Amino acid sequence: FFLIIFSHALIHVFSASLAPLFPLIRAEFGLSYTAVGIVTFILSMCWAFSGIPAGIVSDKTDRIRVILYTFLFVGIFSIVMVLVSTFLGVLLLLVFLFLSMGFFHPPVYSYLSDRYPRKKGKIVGIFETGGSVGVLVAPLVAGVVGFHLGWRYVYTFWAIPAFATAYLFSRFPLKSKLRRVKEDKDNKKKTREKSLPRTGLFHYPHLKAIYLVQGFFGFIVGGSISFLPLYLTDVHGLAVSTAGGMLALFLAGGLIGKIIGGRCSDIWNPRRIIGLGFLLTSFFLILIPFAPRFFLIPVLLLPAGIVFFMTMPGLFLLTAEIKTPNLGMAYGIQFLSMSGFGACSKILCGAIGDLVGLGYIFFLLAAVAFLASIFVHFCLK
Repeated sequence: FFLIIFSHALIHVFSASLAPLFPLIRAEFGLSYTAVGIVTFILSMCWAFSGIPAGIVSDKTDRIRVILYTFLFVGIFSIVMVLVSTFLGVLLLLVFLFLSMGFFHPPVYSYLSDRYPRKKGKIVGIFETGGSVGVLVAPLVAGVVGFHLGWRYVYTFWAIPAFATAYLFSRFPLKSKLRRVKEDKDNKKKTREKSLPRTGLFHYPHLKAIYLVQGFFGFIVGGSISFLPLYLTDVHGLAVSTAGGMLALFLAGGLIGKIIGGRCSDIWNPRRIIGLGFLLTSFFLILIPFAPRFFLIPVLLLPAGIVFFMTMPGLFLLTAEIKTPNLGMAYGIQFLSMSGFGACSKILCGAIGDLVGLGYIFFLLAAVAFLASIFVHFCLK
């Protein structure tokens, strides 16, 4: 379980390192805000759609092996990044990198759901803190390494622990534990397959609502993380490293919020936690464009991260409660919804930044958060 938590931190390191590096990438290749939005749209869709084959594979094979090969390919594509100098080559490598990263979450969530059937909210909350640690560390390291050595060396730096993680998954004695639970797991699966109707995942109305709420979450997180560093550097004139620290402050709130959200989802109705989180998030986001540089922005970003990310464990907990034999596929579609909406958010936010200014992006995200809270209250039953 600790190795899985560490791997979750590392997989998010690769994705979260990109946002604070965009000022450097944009300067090197002369990209507009719209172009940044298009690039992030492409990468998010790669992450989104790779979750579907990942979910199918995780339902049919050893999930730990899928995770192992995920980190092997992530390390390979990352270490080659330093050798490529053209924009097309960089984009191609990033596409392969994000396709590989998309294979991580569906097998992991399926494994955790089967391995830890009790107190799933707590388990998911702890697991999600690993991802928050990754997205917290990534902007700090990316800002420092990218500023001093160049943005490509950030991925070379993280390729080393990626290879080490793949090796640990190949040697770590998880196979013995899996063998001990294999018989029980197979029996449960057979019983489940006999008792559950052979219907598609979209047959469940409750699951459709979860996917849409996850899409709202992806829209907000995609736009905020991608354009917050650019807003801080281009509007407030902060250095890349300082903007990375500000982004880390927002993500540090997520580290706390996921623990709170996971524990509260076990105690109370997770729908209440999700709705409250979106409602408070809309309040904090709408205040960001009015905040002075060195006072209200740090004050706003930390609580905004807490209330926003406490919605995440509850969403995955609700999916785990769906009685379906295709749980890996269910999580794959859930990540497709999150990343797909997030991709649309990035390209739309990039266009808004070019047309009317970066500050208006947060008005859009606040409106989406408020709409999500209303949808949760009336439609997520």
